[in-house]
Amino acid sequence: LNYLACVCFRRGDLNEAIAWGEQVIFLARAAQEQAQAAIAVNLLAEIYLAAEDYRLAQDYAQQGLALINAASSKHRQADAYINAARAYLGAAVTAAGGLEAVEQQPLTAEHTRTVEEWLQQALALALAADNATYQAKAHLFLHHTLAVRGAWAQALGHAQTALSLVE
Repeated sequence: LNYLACVCFRRGDLNEAIAWGEQVIFLARAAQEQAQAAIAVNLLAEIYLAAEDYRLAQDYAQQGLALINAASSKHRQADAYINAARAYLGAAVTAAGGLEAVEQQPLTAEHTRTVEEWLQQALALALAADNATYQAKAHLFLHHTLAVRGAWAQALGHAQTALSLVE
């Protein structure tokens, strides 16, 4: 069912992906399968991020962080930190009035401190796992975070690193 939820998500069928994802969480919790529950809540966090529903994305991302020790690999742990960071950054940008408002009045380091810490933790896990995909994701979202703070030189460095990893 988790793979079915992933396929629906990748096809853009968000409502169907959510329904399957919630069923996976229910079954994983009923079977006390913490690792599978961690995978499912991280997927639901990503789905709600795609839907730009930051409140629910934050809820599932927090559940993902709570289950981080059950995650079966360092890259899944990195994914939980990345999803949490993305959800909180999206909520902060929305609360500030959206990207156009943030371009005029960037967020402060205080607004993004936790987001940056989570992304640094994700990057450390991805490096320890020697996983270029999650290293690239961590750098990409560090770029986004620093950009909304107006720290353009640092943001550019992370964007270039992400690009080189993707290449």
